[in-house]
Amino acid sequence: MRYAERLQQRITTTGSRLCVGLDPRPGHGGVPSVRDFLHQIVTETAPWAAAFKPNIAYFEAMGIEGIRLLEDLLDDMPSDIPVILDAKRSDIGETQKYYAQGYFGGWNVDAVTLNPFLGYDSIEPFLDWQGKGIYLLAVTSNPGSADFQRQQLADGRAVFQLVTALGERARAEDRKTDVGYVVGLTHAADVLSKIPDAPLLVPGLGAQGGDLTALDFADGRFDVVLCIGVIQLIEQHLAVLKELARVTKPGGTLLVQTLHNCSLQRKVLGLFERSKKFDKMYAMDELHKVFREYGFEHIEYLKMYHPFKFVTKGERAGKMSDVFCTSFALKGRKKN
Repeated sequence: MRYAERLQQRITTTGSRLCVGLDPRPGHGGVPSVRDFLHQIVTETAPWAAAFKPNIAYFEAMGIEGIRLLEDLLDDMPSDIPVILDAKRSDIGETQKYYAQGYFGGWNVDAVTLNPFLGYDSIEPFLDWQGKGIYLLAVTSNPGSADFQRQQLADGRAVFQLVTALGERARAEDRKTDVGYVVGLTHAADVLSKIPDAPLLVPGLGAQGGDLTALDFADGRFDVVLCIGVIQLIEQHLAVLKELARVTKPGGTLLVQTLHNCSLQRKVLGLFERSKKFDKMYAMDELHKVFREYGFEHIEYLKMYHPFKFVTKGERAGKMSDVFCTSFALKGRKKN
């Protein structure tokens, strides 16, 4: 099975195109706390994940312990969920050959991100691995993408279209590896129409400033709409929920997963956590009310208890056990 087929199979199974990024930053607890955090993220998002994407830089920053942690993480990944290693490697062909052997042969990841600006021969060592994929940086989500990637050439093309030409060449040569592209959400509205039909990584929602509304989806466009672990990072969460509701098809499903503000564990962690990630947690009833206002019915709670590996379902909140619920999801059907 080719990589693109395996990815599509997972998307069909979950009804989701969610790619879960794994970018661990050690806090006061060091590597052991990171291990626990990553286990929690994988466990809680696996039911809806189309793919997982560990960024190798964050593991390398922790030294040899971080590399061991990454290896353990890869070994424990659910076998039916593709893993995309975010490495963005770029080098001459001989060096790239060993990167490919390490990532595809050694760690057995399903796909890897690459910087293509050394040309076609720099990506060729990755192109003959059956069942694997690569994502070439086409238009990244940072402002500096305007310096090169979005510059226009004399023939009217943009520089990123030289990147997609590499992927089209690989397709024409019937290479074993599937080629996709990284297209940042911050610029996607301007460039997606110029990107060939291929697997895409679209980062940038949340802290990087990407706006889903810029993609101009039609009303009722999707049967299933998922928002996993993002809503607590967005200031204007009501506007986002309204947009998610708008693009959900009548009779379709919306699922929103977030942190639980009544969690005893979250409250304790919030006392020691320097970042603001615990400041925007939500009460179950708070989001339930929003679902009702935006036309959803048959609303169900999915309550997750970390570090325990189980999820409970129900139509009511306010149970005594909810204080041990670290995260929750609301799932509802849009009225016809």
